[in-house]
Amino acid sequence: MDKLKKFPFNDLNRFEKEFGKMIREFAPQRFFAMQESPITPAVDVYETESDIIIYVEIAGLSDNDISVTATSTEIIVSGVRRRPNIPGIIGVHQLEVDTGRFERKLTLSSPIDSGNTTSVYQKGCLLIRAPKKTSNRIEVEIKD
Repeated sequence: MDKLKKFPFNDLNRFEKEFGKMIREFAPQRFFAMQESPITPAVDVYETESDIIIYVEIAGLSDNDISVTATSTEIIVSGVRRRPNIPGIIGVHQLEVDTGRFERKLTLSSPIDSGNTTSVYQKGCLLIRAPKKTSNRIEVEIKD
């Protein structure tokens, strides 16, 4: 069985996705379609013995459109997705791809080594790997 599968809640998960889709369809940017507005990319956060791994779904960007900032307790992913420049448009029939600025601030469950955090953007997804800080705990000798 897949450890990440939410087995007893399949119907609830399906409802959550459909409800989210419905809310997005009634969002103000749908009524003012050609204006850019803030977007919220989907994020998954995983933890291994040695790393915090963050997976961000944000298609349609280049490396220069994304910024990743790391502190010992937080990762901030920000950037902008722009509407494609298509000359000669005489009408718009459907606009579903959100454009505009985005920022996700993620507070981490464990302190990380921000200086060794890496990120890779491929196939519309950003993968951030942040090594956990190792404990510098030492046993202190007590003298008489």
